[in-house]
Amino acid sequence: MLSSLLTALVALAGPVVVLVLVITRAHGRARSLGITGAVLLLVSGLVQVTVSRLLPFITQQLNLPISTYGLLLVPGSLLSVAGVILLGAAIAAAFPRRGPSQGYPGGPGGPAGFTR
Repeated sequence: MLSSLLTALVALAGPVVVLVLVITRAHGRARSLGITGAVLLLVSGLVQVTVSRLLPFITQQLNLPISTYGLLLVPGSLLSVAGVILLGAAIAAAFPRRGPSQGYPGGPGGPAGFTR
């Protein structure tokens, strides 16, 4: 009982740390995507912990087979996937790619003093 509670707390601490880091370090679009992704990960963790705690009662009261366990975890898994995708989008928004149009240092021909 205590070990499963500690495991749940550790699993929920990760998204909280990510949320704090995003709030303090990101700006603009990256910040909003990161906050949304971290909140989705936190909610998915809460959903999965709740379902796993209530599973014995749910299956016993509704007389369902244990194979329904996987179906009950689908909403939490979908929230996790959406949260990770949004965190990836936040990282991409925070560090925009540099295109080839930016050229080399020293101008379009390369560094100063470079000759062919």
